Amino acid sequence: MFRAWRPRARGVGLVSGTCRPDRTAKTGGTGGPSRSDRGRMPAQPPLLPAADSFTVAVISDDPWLRSRWLADIRTEALALGDATAAPERIQHRVVLLDVRERHRHLEAAHLVAKADLALVVFGPVGSGEEGMRYLDLGAVDYLSAQAQPSELVARLRAAARYAGQVADDWLVAGSVAVSLSRHEVRRDGRTVHLTPTEYLVLEALATTPRQAVSHEELTRRLWRPEPVTARHSLRVYIRQLREKLEEDPSQPAVILTIPGDGYCFNSPEAIEARESG
Repeated sequence: MFRAWRPRARGVGLVSGTCRPDRTAKTGGTGGPSRSDRGRMPAQPPLLPAADSFTVAVISDDPWLRSRWLADIRTEALALGDATAAPERIQHRVVLLDVRERHRHLEAAHLVAKADLALVVFGPVGSGEEGMRYLDLGAVDYLSAQAQPSELVARLRAAARYAGQVADDWLVAGSVAVSLSRHEVRRDGRTVHLTPTEYLVLEALATTPRQAVSHEELTRRLWRPEPVTARHSLRVYIRQLREKLEEDPSQPAVILTIPGDGYCFNSPEAIEARESG
């Protein structure tokens, strides 16, 4: 997914794994690539994922599915409850949902597919009509147990190629997940409803996660011209956001105050940076 380039906040960076001003940053730096990096082309992803280049999250009650059918690729067991509670936190982009024993996992399929994960559904023999329902809900493929293991692996490889093209920009901080492309905020898997101004504040912070955004920059984004009470109003919106997002608003862990520099969204990593499988 193409995203517009935004300049890095000057003098601010990541220090010791948390949001803090970077005292080593050079004032007036351009933030561009170093001389040694200029002219280098980014590495291109392989056209066909190798057997060990992606991992499939498998939701199944059948241990043989992973140990026998999928022995040639990397897999990781995933509990159905974990997948439906917070699908945006699934660590792998390809998910295999086994519905042979438990039929009609339609809600689970919808939630996983909505999180922009490549979902492959593995169903019982003779369930073509139900398979169409899963595809309508967003699954990228449906395969019955009549298929051979080699075909299932091939379908998962195809899903992995698809997953590499899916826009996936979830930023996670504790139990909070933010998607700027969807304008969506979740906490513990549930949608958090923000006012337009609250979202603008959060968007400004999440655009450069773990980098401080100054009070001046935030007020400039929110109000033009800036009212006399802009700084106070900003503090009010920060407090409201913390009440909606933090486990303990008095001890914030998501939106941090950086003394003398402003605020930052304390996301350890973007979900899009997880392994491409």
